[in-house]
Amino acid sequence: MNEHDTSKWQPFMAGWAVFVLVSVLTILMSLQEDNRHQQALRADTIRSLSVVRARLEAEINHNFHLTRGLLAYVAIHPDIDQATFHGIASEILRYRHDIRNIGLAPGNVLQFIHPVEGNEKALGLDYSKNAQQWPAVSHSIDQRRTVVAGPVDLVQEGKAFISRTPIFVTKPDGEKGGYWGMASIVINMQGLFARAGVVENDGDLRIAMRGVDGKGAQGGMIFGSPGLFDGESVVQDVQLPDGSWQLAAAPLKGWLQPSPNRYWWWGLGETLALLLGLLMWRWLLQKNSFQIQLQQALHHAQLASKAKSEFLSTMSHEIRTPLNAMLGMGELLSDTQLTDTQAWFVKTLNRAGNSLLSILNDILDLSKIEAGCLQLEEREFDLQRLVSETVELFTYNAMDKGIGLSHNFAIGTPSWVRGDATRLRQVLLNLIGNAVKFTQQGEVEVLVTVEAGHRVAIAVRDTGTGIPKEKQREIFQSFTQSDNSITRQYGGTGLGLTISQRLVDLMDGSINLVSEPGRGSTFTVTVPLPLAGDGRDGLLTQEPDATPDVEQSLTILDILLVDDSEDNRLLIKAFLRKSDHRLEMAVNGSEAVGMCQAKRYGLVLMDIQMPVMDGYEATKRIRAWEVANGLPPMDIVALTAHAMADESAAILTAGCNQHLTKPIRREQLMSVINLAAAHGGRLNNGGQ
Repeated sequence: MNEHDTSKWQPFMAGWAVFVLVSVLTILMSLQEDNRHQQALRADTIRSLSVVRARLEAEINHNFHLTRGLLAYVAIHPDIDQATFHGIASEILRYRHDIRNIGLAPGNVLQFIHPVEGNEKALGLDYSKNAQQWPAVSHSIDQRRTVVAGPVDLVQEGKAFISRTPIFVTKPDGEKGGYWGMASIVINMQGLFARAGVVENDGDLRIAMRGVDGKGAQGGMIFGSPGLFDGESVVQDVQLPDGSWQLAAAPLKGWLQPSPNRYWWWGLGETLALLLGLLMWRWLLQKNSFQIQLQQALHHAQLASKAKSEFLSTMSHEIRTPLNAMLGMGELLSDTQLTDTQAWFVKTLNRAGNSLLSILNDILDLSKIEAGCLQLEEREFDLQRLVSETVELFTYNAMDKGIGLSHNFAIGTPSWVRGDATRLRQVLLNLIGNAVKFTQQGEVEVLVTVEAGHRVAIAVRDTGTGIPKEKQREIFQSFTQSDNSITRQYGGTGLGLTISQRLVDLMDGSINLVSEPGRGSTFTVTVPLPLAGDGRDGLLTQEPDATPDVEQSLTILDILLVDDSEDNRLLIKAFLRKSDHRLEMAVNGSEAVGMCQAKRYGLVLMDIQMPVMDGYEATKRIRAWEVANGLPPMDIVALTAHAMADESAAILTAGCNQHLTKPIRREQLMSVINLAAAHGGRLNNGGQ
């Protein structure tokens, strides 16, 4: 076929393709319209049947409620006479024309009936000797409640539902006495259905009903076709005082009815075929453009997240570095001879520094959680000891405010469990700290109980200001407190509860709050804490400190401090001034590598972020040199302002034994130095 023939057939092929596309789209739209129509048909059927069911239940309940007065009268006056009975019954029947008669059967023998006319054959009926009616009567007596039976064939002819209610004599003191007899209401089936609008063929619907004697799906058919209950019919239950009936409905013409609009869709589809094709083509172009924009936005978000992490890391380092010197010098200064005024200045300085450190830690913790970088540990720990020690931290604050602070353990509370003790302690510090902070009078109580499945509940109750109900959800959001004035009065960032909730979520637990303004709050933390594997019991035991007894076998160490900050070098030097250890200093990683190759140090305190060569590279080179020369590794502890989880992992990967985060306290530093100085002791590879 030459080029001319090809160009000739192209319009035809394009037209044929459009025709096929139009046909397919039109068929799909027609099928969709049929499906929509069938769904609408089902929805209409459900609504119509619901109206019938509601009317039927309303009529039944109305009948029952009208007769409650008669039943109550007989329970109080078991010696009722015929005149009184007929007076009450006639008043009831004035309002309900579908009630055929009302009867009373003392001792299960029908002696009272109204109206008598037309029901004479029923008088004297002994239920206990009537095989058809006695099972329902007996069931009603056993259950001491109303039972609806039927439809039944009446002695006085006709079909009806019979509601039977056992009557028990009411004693003067209000208690139920012995069985008196049976009250019955005979409800004409046709009259009831007529008032409720129950018709077998109701307009465009076919309706069936089953549930003889209130047995629901297990009961026999009352009217209609049983096949309605086997197909796709809509089925609903009619609730009775004891049991139920079932109604089923389906359209007269069946469910698979074509939509009356399908031909209109055919015409519309053929007419708008080209327009739909163009719109589809344009929509696809826009969709592709949107996906490109979405990918670009995701890329920008990832860059922003990375920038945020880098910013937080940098700011954390830059804030912690001077903060280390400030808090350390404040700690050293507090050990000197000071006047009262100077001591107050130092105390204020330390308190401000600790507050700044707490805010910084909160922001970093929240960032780690949001980035999914915070990993929980699972180790054995003493739960009772952890709670007791955490509460003791706030004893002075509580005494200073004149409020009570106590903690109690329910019977069966375990001691040794498995979980993340550090993060659980962080949650309790936030909750107990808030409770003490916002309680001006009264008490703060911590109660530990055990729930099913090794779940431990720790409730922190206070008698403080309380939280309004409309604010209780908001306080778990970042940077939010229940009242803006709280920030001015008490301080804080509003991150404590946010972090606590997210930590508990990571533990597969929950935090619940019950609070009322002016009457205090109760925060309850529930977390799974399995028992420790060694089977230790729940007694509170005093475990020895994890730090070995370093007083007996310490050696004097040659310590190398690597830090580019002169303030930090002076601080560590001041921390060690009362010890016998020998301290040397390097100002960057390159200098530290040379010094470690020239001399073996008992401990190297390595800063990470330094000019010339950082701590990562310096540690790697020292480790490589040790391996190349067959030397045992020196203890290298990272002493840095880096605090992010990925940075800590990188520090340990580089070869450091431990990671100490600035600001460092003297006791914390001396504990690590003493551990390294202990005979036979070498630092484990783990973060701190």
